[in-house]
Amino acid sequence: MSTKEEKRIIEFLDDAYSCRLNDLRQSILLAKKGLAQSKQIGSKKLIARSLGQLSLYYMITGEFEESMSLALKAIEIFEELKDEKGIADAKYSMSGLYYKTDNFHKGLSYLIE
Repeated sequence: MSTKEEKRIIEFLDDAYSCRLNDLRQSILLAKKGLAQSKQIGSKKLIARSLGQLSLYYMITGEFEESMSLALKAIEIFEELKDEKGIADAKYSMSGLYYKTDNFHKGLSYLIE
């Protein structure tokens, strides 16, 4: 059962994802807020989800090093949690990152994973 804090964090992350097409800065702010609060309550699942979403948003903005760093941190936590969907989502972001940097082969390998 989710706590009140967890529900609030999930709302931040859902709102961040919803507004990513119209207001990417707001998405980043909401995901950072979700990450900070996830760390406060010690929820590894929500920390990893926040990191994964931030990775996606930074990939979109072209901040590739930050995006890659966040994706790798998210994957590490998702692997620890044995969360296959989380791993797949983070690797999907990495595939987009490699695609945008013209490293199509690596992007394809992460997309296939």
